[in-house]
Amino acid sequence: MYWTVFGVGAVVGGLTAGALRRLPLWPVTLGIVAGWGLMLMPFGLGVPVSVSLVCFALGGMIYGPFTALSFTLFQDRTPAAWLTTVLAARGAALLTSAPLGTALGGPLVAVMGPRQVLAASGGATLALAVVASAVRLRGRQRQDPEPWT
Repeated sequence: MYWTVFGVGAVVGGLTAGALRRLPLWPVTLGIVAGWGLMLMPFGLGVPVSVSLVCFALGGMIYGPFTALSFTLFQDRTPAAWLTTVLAARGAALLTSAPLGTALGGPLVAVMGPRQVLAASGGATLALAVVASAVRLRGRQRQDPEPWT
């Protein structure tokens, strides 16, 4: 049931990718990462199944446009001569992340329990979005001197 509601949400969210592309891509992409992390947090609070199903559906809706928007960012920010190399490296990283996540997740679930692992994953994802946002803002501040000077 969880993957079904996630999938329905992801299809609905994915249909918004074209409209979201008109917005600044970095903030939207980081917002998606943060939103997905937030939707996992209630699992650790022991909410009823109905609430966690809604969270998973909303999580799918939030996450739905991520792949299209992140690909757009890669294509937009990577020089043409490097694009195939960068996308191949991205694919290799994503291909190895699933088995690595399974290898780490299995023992964590055995120790902590599934709800706590989902909540911890959400917290880590949210922290990643906050750190990436801070790094992005810091980089922009270095590039753009104060407009009034």
